[in-house]
Amino acid sequence: MDKPRPTNGFTMLECLLVLLIISILSISIPKMTYKDTMEITMKNITNLCVYVQEKAFIHKKDTYIHFNEDFIVFDDYEYVLPSSISCDMTSLYFNEKGNINHGQSIHCHKGNTSYKLIFQLGSGRVRYEKE
Repeated sequence: MDKPRPTNGFTMLECLLVLLIISILSISIPKMTYKDTMEITMKNITNLCVYVQEKAFIHKKDTYIHFNEDFIVFDDYEYVLPSSISCDMTSLYFNEKGNINHGQSIHCHKGNTSYKLIFQLGSGRVRYEKE
């Protein structure tokens, strides 16, 4: 007497059919993860500013940030901006306690898109906003 085969699983054909449908849908649906070069650059600048602030606090020495039109110098590291992006020329520094010397806003532009880096007194952190 043969044992009855269980029927509570999926066949190989059903699994392949589901994989085919998922792969077709993943190709046809547009990618929504695209970010603008300007936003990625602003995030990078923000992260580097926080790094310089932490470096000033840890090493107990002043660290400087110099903004030029096409590059930014973070203490000892030079960050080259993409060719289509330019920022206001200015300088600032974090003292040995990690505090910024003065609060200010720095404007960066790419065509019609403009972002503002905001350096706050008190909290000492930097953030960016789209204008």
